[in-house]
Amino acid sequence: MLFIAYGRKNLILSKAEVKAKYTTPISHFLNWKGNEIHYTDDGTGFPVLMIHGFGGSSHDFVYLDSLMNNKFRIIRVDLPGFGLSDFPEIKEKNADYNKMYTEFFNYFLDTLHLDSMYAVGNSMGGMAAWDMAVEKPGRVKKLVLLNSAAYEMDKVIKVATEAFRFGWVEIF
Repeated sequence: MLFIAYGRKNLILSKAEVKAKYTTPISHFLNWKGNEIHYTDDGTGFPVLMIHGFGGSSHDFVYLDSLMNNKFRIIRVDLPGFGLSDFPEIKEKNADYNKMYTEFFNYFLDTLHLDSMYAVGNSMGGMAAWDMAVEKPGRVKKLVLLNSAAYEMDKVIKVATEAFRFGWVEIF
């Protein structure tokens, strides 16, 4: 039995293999603090930013994108640390992930010149969209929350992200 487990083929894919397999014609990458961030940009019309939840990716909104991109510009982002986006190096023991994502979205919105948009967020992405609407009320014209995370998220985030600190959780 040990031989079978030991002799099993390595199923871990390199970043290059994953990018080759999951990058689409509407994929784009930008650099944020030395990290490669993936997003898709498709359709024409008023922009709609779609933000996935914890453990998800921009792929979570593929079907919704296909229903809307004939009337709207749909931007789906892989949050830093998810999907095809790199996880930023965190040196602080008690990092403020809300602050990190706020900084990211300030950069992201400025880089894509999104001065006015609708924001759609699911779960943790709902919290990020909510924070964005509070911080940038002139930019977020409408907010759609799907099963959104809510108040006291600093406590939830602390518990959920502690797993990243252990050696047995590896982020590619």
